[in-house]
Amino acid sequence: MATRTNALRSAASPAAFVEVWWRRGRTWAPLLIVVFGALAALGANASFPAALTALANLLVGGFLLWTVRGEAPAIPMPWKISAGLFLLALLIPFVRLGLGAPPAAAQPLAALALAHGGSVIPDQTLVEIAKLLGLAGLVVALAVAATNIQRALTLIQVLQACAVVYTLIALTLYQAAPPLVLGSEKTGHWDRFTGTLQNANAAGAVFGLFAILGAGLLRRQLSQLVDLHPMMRRSRYGELVIQGLVIVLFIGACALTRSRISLGALAIALAFLSLGAIPRRFFRNVQVGRRINFAAMAVAVTLVALLGGSAFLRGDFGQNLQGRVDGLGHILRLTLEAPWGFGLGSFRVAFEHELPAASAPEIWNYGAAHNSILQAALEGGWLFAALLLASVLFLVLPAITAAAPRGARSVKLSLAVSLLLLGAISLTDIVLNVPAAATLGACLLGLFAASATWNEASAPANKIGPGGALLQGAGG
Repeated sequence: MATRTNALRSAASPAAFVEVWWRRGRTWAPLLIVVFGALAALGANASFPAALTALANLLVGGFLLWTVRGEAPAIPMPWKISAGLFLLALLIPFVRLGLGAPPAAAQPLAALALAHGGSVIPDQTLVEIAKLLGLAGLVVALAVAATNIQRALTLIQVLQACAVVYTLIALTLYQAAPPLVLGSEKTGHWDRFTGTLQNANAAGAVFGLFAILGAGLLRRQLSQLVDLHPMMRRSRYGELVIQGLVIVLFIGACALTRSRISLGALAIALAFLSLGAIPRRFFRNVQVGRRINFAAMAVAVTLVALLGGSAFLRGDFGQNLQGRVDGLGHILRLTLEAPWGFGLGSFRVAFEHELPAASAPEIWNYGAAHNSILQAALEGGWLFAALLLASVLFLVLPAITAAAPRGARSVKLSLAVSLLLLGAISLTDIVLNVPAAATLGACLLGLFAASATWNEASAPANKIGPGGALLQGAGG
């Protein structure tokens, strides 16, 4: 008995904890460096950091595919269709480059861009194509590498651990100098927390994604408690509290951004994830279990409301909303007038050149469409936008129709909800225009696509190993 006790004590030592984390997480180290490196580089918004991030995404994707060589699953037919649609979409800007001239509708804009020191069509198109290829490479690599559930759960666990460190560092820097981000002045709303990004709404989306992933891990831990003996459950309550505090940290960071769209979407997402989070098997009375789960939902929504309520009290809501509506209406009209687009990367020049004088004072400084679909249509044309959207839908179709094993249902659900949140915010803001946020979104998309191949045989068992429940959730 003494020998067993000493063995358990040794397994739970800090050295063993770090060793297990490293052994299970080192595969993902290059990916995490790219994700958080892009976040630290002010979101990698400028052309050079964006191109560098795209290259890094491709290299990391290749590394991940190399590490799992020989483990690739059978490729579902919808994935093949998705790849074909994506490549077909990329043909459109490549054909335009090959023709050597923009379409008739864009010729005045190309001349205008040349007057400002650069050609919109060739230079910016190549950068945007590089971004798309980098994101696609990352999605494909994760869709293949994360088909092993243990490996996927390890990534999510390590991603959360890195996100906690990143958030704490960003909050510390914000307290020291609110108007600055790593020494650079913010582009606007200097009093709002933006992490290491320049845009508060994009930062709110990133912290919201972290909170949703944390909620999925908490749901998973709660579901695992059902399978444990009541005496064993007591040793896990502390870890549940820690996970809850991690979620509160991310919600608080999101609230400090005062991003209304991010906080509203996060409240809805957490309300959805809270329902059924506490298994009813905990309760002898089903009605009691249902009421407690509704209470959990109310607590989640109330927490977001208390921490982020000030965002909705800002007095510029009506003016901001009207500016968004006017801007989107003008962009829609432009896409209908030039259905083949003005060239990838040409949004600002096209928008400012065609902006009506009456609307200019309100929306002249739009550097992006605040709607990912409309921006894709304005730059690449409606066919380009439709092909990209169809490619994503075919990629996630197998995951939507496949049933997840019980040990991974909560994580899969949180991935789906996080993608819905990202998609909803991208229809009203610029989150996908920020390469760092887009890279994080590509990771989530690849993980969700990989969940189509998860099965019971590879699902982790509910047992306590080195490092406790946190690590057993990551791989065994």
